[in-house]
Amino acid sequence: MRLRHPRVAGVSFLQSYPVQQTAGGWKVLLHDLYATSPKALGLLFHVEDVRDLGKVALGEVRIEADVVVEEGIEHRTMIMPVMANLDGEDRIEPVVELTFLRFQAARAREEAVRRADEGDFDGAAASLRDAVVGLAACAAAPGIAEEIEDLEEAARRLQQRLYQSSDRKYHGARAMANRDLKADYAQRVSRRQPRQP
Repeated sequence: MRLRHPRVAGVSFLQSYPVQQTAGGWKVLLHDLYATSPKALGLLFHVEDVRDLGKVALGEVRIEADVVVEEGIEHRTMIMPVMANLDGEDRIEPVVELTFLRFQAARAREEAVRRADEGDFDGAAASLRDAVVGLAACAAAPGIAEEIEDLEEAARRLQQRLYQSSDRKYHGARAMANRDLKADYAQRVSRRQPRQP
């Protein structure tokens, strides 16, 4: 990941993949990737006066991988430009916004586990409740109402000091499902039973 425009103050990585600083930017290690199990990578660019920029490249994402092909292993490289303001309008893109909120929910669960492990149960519950506030704007999207209810129930449990190794594992699984955008997996591991029609 490299920045290409002077108005880009930096970038935030929305998941907990290992990140290494390089001379020209950052390297994110995604490890093994499979066609049947794609991974999402969320990046948030911090740009001053983005509306004034027009259609310019803010940076680029260079993807390098060793790919299994019929003849053996082939090294491939692909470069994707990150463009600013393609049409001059400042708007929220629903798919991007929902993805961003799922990443925030994953991060909130990871933060809650870290705090609960340290004995800060109120802070852990607050982390989950902050995620609920963000998700509320998209409550009608598939799976979001269930995620909100699950986060609220988990926050209640934490405030009652109900935290065991199974809770830690559960939050890790749900965080992974949100980070990797695997709604089906989130439903399978959910402690909440689906509502009957």
